[in-house]
Amino acid sequence: MLSGKRATLSIKQYLGFLILGHLCFNWGLFGQTIAPPTPTASTFTIYGFTTSSIYPPNGYTGMPSFNPNSNQLAVYEADARNVAQAERMRKQLLAEAEATFGYGVDTSLPSFKNSKGAQHYQNAYARLLAMQHSPFSVKKATFIIENAFYEETKEYMEFERAIKQTGDFLREKMKELKLDSNSNLAKNYLLFQFFADTLEIRSKGLKHLPFEYDFDDFWGKRDWSNMFVHKLLLTGKGQCSSLPKLYLILAEEIGAKAHLALSPNHSYIKFPDDAGHWHNIELTNNMLTTDAFILNSGFVKSAAIQNRIFMHPLDEREFRSHLSPLLL
Repeated sequence: MLSGKRATLSIKQYLGFLILGHLCFNWGLFGQTIAPPTPTASTFTIYGFTTSSIYPPNGYTGMPSFNPNSNQLAVYEADARNVAQAERMRKQLLAEAEATFGYGVDTSLPSFKNSKGAQHYQNAYARLLAMQHSPFSVKKATFIIENAFYEETKEYMEFERAIKQTGDFLREKMKELKLDSNSNLAKNYLLFQFFADTLEIRSKGLKHLPFEYDFDDFWGKRDWSNMFVHKLLLTGKGQCSSLPKLYLILAEEIGAKAHLALSPNHSYIKFPDDAGHWHNIELTNNMLTTDAFILNSGFVKSAAIQNRIFMHPLDEREFRSHLSPLLL
């Protein structure tokens, strides 16, 4: 229970008021983003923390899950027939090409084994393969993949320190708010606040500012590192690739259960509350969304839902393969 001079609120009521506030003030549409120059700092200065006491300067209740009714089942079946027909057409065209030209379609890809920088990706390949024989870490896998792009110039200890310090901040804030550390709802909502709001621990003079959506080069076409968690930590700006990944890294750090979910050209967070009901977090505009909202945004076919491609909370194996096929 949270006690005050005038009233006593349960954690559930407290979180309900906070969620209601977000739904009232953060209603909008989610989208994509763009970014600043490639980070060159050798040490992390964690974005948003305005004190050096712990963070050195160097250094809804949402709608239930989509459940097709009898009318929608007919749409599902029609989509499945269309998918099967398209596959038959593809095979027929390939057979006709082979019969006409006397050879099949060449699907081989060129090798870049000897290209500049290729060794860094080969090293990452070896490290990712080694992770198959140890407990999976979102933090470590993300660092390995991003560090290959940086030609292995970043230090894992710095990245790990930044995540641990942020985890310490979150754990301290949970204590200050007297939230149940065993509640998955409490931990995920605090994580949501960390991304969306200004959070303070006044007793220690700590403050963290909300992350922002980056509208500069959000596809990473000019600089692929604009898609990275590393860049998000340095600048406080990200998009639907880096924001959910950092959320999952921090969820792993504080022991919260959360999953990545996909929709066309987009990714977001799904998490179960303490009663097993699923909720969606949209980090690009700081919303708690429903499955119906995502469906109404368009481009989500029923066949993709049936085949667990879109709007499905990825399990560990699926998320590992999302990061890299090497982690299957």
